[in-house]
Amino acid sequence: AEEGQLACGGRAIFASGSPQEDVTMPDGRIIASSQSNNMYVFPGLALGAKLVDSKMVSDGMLMAAAQAVPELLTEFDLKEGRVYPSLQNIRMISTKVAAHVMMCADQESLTSISPGTGTGKRLLALRNLLRNHDESLLEEYIKRRMYQPQYEDIVYMPPGIME
Repeated sequence: AEEGQLACGGRAIFASGSPQEDVTMPDGRIIASSQSNNMYVFPGLALGAKLVDSKMVSDGMLMAAAQAVPELLTEFDLKEGRVYPSLQNIRMISTKVAAHVMMCADQESLTSISPGTGTGKRLLALRNLLRNHDESLLEEYIKRRMYQPQYEDIVYMPPGIME
């Protein structure tokens, strides 16, 4: 990161597969170093394909997933020179990616959502969400079906012990 930024006078668009420190330029500017990772695209891609029971993952679906990610950059991210949004928002990122993938799969007629197939009413409701292009309702649908990691204690411990 540092070598690239110094060589380009701080104009490099930089992302690495592993975390890198931000770069302090000789003039005192701090240039952000982004981490490029498949976790930005693939969880949402898989979730979106699963939720529409896609027959395949097309090039268009991959492109829709990839295009969804930079749309999530904030003004603050851009001012810092970030290439990707914060990983702290990965569940929101995955939701948005899934929505884009689902809409693309529907446009490409790759879904198995049609009257007379699957579980009927649920699939028809999803078809309506996709066709109405109401992204906020579609995102709510996705969030309700997203895995929520909630772990129960395996061994009961009375209050006050090991807290």
